[in-house]
Amino acid sequence: MDIINLERQIKKNIYGKPQTAKLFYPPGFGETAKSELSTILANLWYPQNTKNTYELNAKYIDLKDTHISVLMEIILRTKCLSDVHLVLTYEKCHNKDEFRKICSSIKWNYYLEKNLNIKIKVNSTASKAFHESSLKEIANEILSPLVNNIYSGEKSNEDTVISFELYKDKLTTSISLAGQPLYKRGYKKDLKTLAPLREDLAACCIQKFFNTLKQKDIHNIPDKVYVPFAGSGTLAFETHFYLNNINNHYFEREYVFMKLPFFKKENYNFLIKKSSEIMKTFNDIEILCIDTAESAVKNNLENIENYLTLKNQFSSAKLNIKVEKNDFFQNNSFTLNQNFDFLFIPLNPPYGLRIQNKLNSTHFYQKIAQTLNQLNECKTEEQKHIGGFILCPTEEAWSSFLKTLKFNTKDTYHFTQGGLDIRVCQFYS
Repeated sequence: MDIINLERQIKKNIYGKPQTAKLFYPPGFGETAKSELSTILANLWYPQNTKNTYELNAKYIDLKDTHISVLMEIILRTKCLSDVHLVLTYEKCHNKDEFRKICSSIKWNYYLEKNLNIKIKVNSTASKAFHESSLKEIANEILSPLVNNIYSGEKSNEDTVISFELYKDKLTTSISLAGQPLYKRGYKKDLKTLAPLREDLAACCIQKFFNTLKQKDIHNIPDKVYVPFAGSGTLAFETHFYLNNINNHYFEREYVFMKLPFFKKENYNFLIKKSSEIMKTFNDIEILCIDTAESAVKNNLENIENYLTLKNQFSSAKLNIKVEKNDFFQNNSFTLNQNFDFLFIPLNPPYGLRIQNKLNSTHFYQKIAQTLNQLNECKTEEQKHIGGFILCPTEEAWSSFLKTLKFNTKDTYHFTQGGLDIRVCQFYS
């Protein structure tokens, strides 16, 4: 098919027809991701003549009757989603022959370029006749001539993922429009260093906290942020992005949709222009990070330095994050000597090696609660509200913290990371 004819077909079948997408979120944060999506869709920068109906499922949000430009905008604006997949087919599939027929019938030249490296994922559930390995062989056979390389294994360098999800007799085929997971923002200096808290999880915790306050008819915006046990600075950065409405294109990372045949640069440039207009105003909110570990302080400062190199014509947003080597249990002069309407304290305390077994888990989290109680009790008339959340890796840690904390408002929810059931206690006074 020649280029002009391909462009016509893409315009007709992709831009001219409603699309369906799967929006993946971190486990435990479906409602938070749904709330963020609702906010985005209610105020689109580039509205389209689509209904954009969505439904929350166990692992993803099913977005129907949408538009490619809307999906690009979601990718540029979301902080809570981990990936966005465009659905290519949703059909009945009873056997391997039908799988081959469906896979062969997809207009792959709409979605794939010869220079792409892809990974194929096959998941077959509750199907009598299907084995994932045999389906993967069929997909490999069909797709190999269309791309540069097909990778396998966890640590590979693919541009995007083609997913075949078979549940009983229904086959869903989809392609990732993000490529690399969306939590890989691009502002961290060393991406090989795994932070204890993934960026999308941090963003979900932050958004869920402020959503909870709004549900309680509390609409305060923090004017100071204090991040003890700051580590590499993930909670500080994600708080800064949330409070200043900083969008993802600012991080200068690539998204694979920019490499696909259906990509329209003029549509993308319009979204960037709208994003840049929004980002011209920002809240000058002071954020202080402290940590007792020299390596954590160094890592945090390197991430700030790397982030500042990303500053370009897209934004004038100021980064007001300070980093100090300090002990949360011994020195909290930042809070004692500052006036504030609302001091926001997100906590992801160290566990395992960084605690070095000096305190058992119960005592450690009890001590954190006692320190927060002291900060709250020592408030002056010019220091009004303190609120935040803490991540607890065990039930004992959570129970000890909750019993000790003396704040007016407390509630708990759970999420899963790396096989751990994390309990999050939110507090406000």
